[in-house]
Amino acid sequence: MGVAVVWGVSFVVVKDATITMPTTEVVGWRFGIAAIVLAMIRPRSLLATSATTLKCGLVLGTLLGSGFLLCTQGMRTTSVVATAFIVGTTVVFAPLFSWAWFRRTPTTRTALAISLAVTGLALLTLRGTAVGLGSLMILGAAALWALHLCALERWVQPDQAHHSALVQVSTAALVALLVGRMTGTTVQLPDLTEGGSVLYLGAVATAAAFLALTWAQSRIDATTAAVLLTLEPVVGGAAAVALGEPLTLVAVVGAAAVLGASVLVISRPPMGDQEKPLRSVPGAI
Repeated sequence: MGVAVVWGVSFVVVKDATITMPTTEVVGWRFGIAAIVLAMIRPRSLLATSATTLKCGLVLGTLLGSGFLLCTQGMRTTSVVATAFIVGTTVVFAPLFSWAWFRRTPTTRTALAISLAVTGLALLTLRGTAVGLGSLMILGAAALWALHLCALERWVQPDQAHHSALVQVSTAALVALLVGRMTGTTVQLPDLTEGGSVLYLGAVATAAAFLALTWAQSRIDATTAAVLLTLEPVVGGAAAVALGEPLTLVAVVGAAAVLGASVLVISRPPMGDQEKPLRSVPGAI
């Protein structure tokens, strides 16, 4: 939930940054700063990283970086509110991937939570928005992030959370740099305004957020995490109201639906409605 709050604020920051900075530069600086921060916290993390954590982290970081490149590029032609809704479709993709990968069938409670979350997101953000290439790119990012959530649940051990987060953000930064090199974009030092944006995105919305997410995701299932992360547009809406945007009844109902979905997934299910235990899947990394 804390990660959802931080990311809800970051929608506006990313949108502003893309006005003056290329996509690969925004993502590269964001994850590069995050890697530096995590390395400074525990300088010997990479040396103490197991081969399995390194291998899994490279895959996770590639998913992460690719998703952020797609989303950041898509935001150039898509409004912040539309972006918030489309990113929220992670809550739909996550249980689908969990079913395909883990053979985990969503419970009645989970299905109700997903329905509430999607309904709330639609009421909050989808208001006559046309679907374009930017929207499709963000939808692709949501699918990659849902797969990332499932992989986090499957591969990351609690005692390797910091090591995994460092490998992931370092890999994501390299992905952004490689794509920038392929597209002829050079990395330049950001100016004072841009520097403040990328510092927040790197240190808070990436380093701290992904360390927290990686740690939490080793303890909860991917679908629960996806539903909780639908709080992002609620936070964005609250920030907009605080800045003077009028509060509508539709927005209140939408926010209530998303909060209701979160309550459903974090409260303990009654006996007989528990999720089935995760079964071993041959071929997993």
